[in-house]
Amino acid sequence: MLKSFLRKVFMRSLLFSLVLVGWLQSQAFAEFTFRVGNGTGTSNPIEVLQGGSVIVPIYGYFDTAAEATNLTVGGFSVAFDLGGDGRFVNTNAFVFPDPPPSTTSFSTTGVTLGGGYSSFIEGNPPSTNANWDRRLSATFVSPASFTTTPQRLFDLKFNAGNSVGVFGINIVPNALSPTNATQVSVNTAPYVFRVEQGSFQITAVPEPSSMALLGIAGLGGFALRRMRRKGCCSVGESGSGV
Repeated sequence: MLKSFLRKVFMRSLLFSLVLVGWLQSQAFAEFTFRVGNGTGTSNPIEVLQGGSVIVPIYGYFDTAAEATNLTVGGFSVAFDLGGDGRFVNTNAFVFPDPPPSTTSFSTTGVTLGGGYSSFIEGNPPSTNANWDRRLSATFVSPASFTTTPQRLFDLKFNAGNSVGVFGINIVPNALSPTNATQVSVNTAPYVFRVEQGSFQITAVPEPSSMALLGIAGLGGFALRRMRRKGCCSVGESGSGV
């Protein structure tokens, strides 16, 4: 009797352990993902000329089909660090000046998820000691359904400035002041998330002298092609008269 009882207890414990391990493994890969631009870090950056406007699409998606079927997103907050410097930018480099510009740094044109947004609030961090540059907090009109394919949440917009190079566009997972400035609400509760970071590349605007040289070279090539064509026709006409 005792052996039979202990065997049953052991088997049930083993079954419970296997179920628990399976659940933990499924949870380890169950996340909501924010994608910044191409989501490829500093490779394959979005390109822009000095002083130009940068438009970076921000996407969201669930990592598993089970999440996409059973979960909805009520809203989110994201804190951005531009340039990868990990600090609040309040200079005239690129970006988000302090106080905020009169025009929004974000665009939701064409976004229909959850019936659109009931609130969409942006702002700078409360102090220069923060590790982010600009924050957005948004709530959907109705809980939004997401798939495992990235769906556009909004666009990030700013001016590139004049510093040439590749610069990171990072969503800060552990944003400081306020705490948890980056988070996502799934089924009305905070949910685990990850980020696929992006970047942009500022290239120098060609100087007028360089443009002039390019123009001269183009005209020269055009004239040379015309001369060659005329020479070809003259030879043809001479031959036909023999």
